[in-house]
Amino acid sequence: MSYVVQKMLTHSKRKPDDRAKDVLYVHDTIELFAASLSDLQRVWAKSVGPALGARAITRVRAARDQILVKSPT
Repeated sequence: MSYVVQKMLTHSKRKPDDRAKDVLYVHDTIELFAASLSDLQRVWAKSVGPALGARAITRVRAARDQILVKSPT
């Protein structure tokens, strides 16, 4: 979980080629742990999120929205 958060926090500071690789790494990590997403959500809620603070959480959520584009339904 911390790995994905770190990639989200540094996304805007990376070179475009590195950003593309980071998005792929995040995708692969989420795909790998797809069966455990509810467990990862609990880790975020109980450990990672509270340790970050409000400003970092806002940055993570903004990066999430930018990187993980939702497909139209």
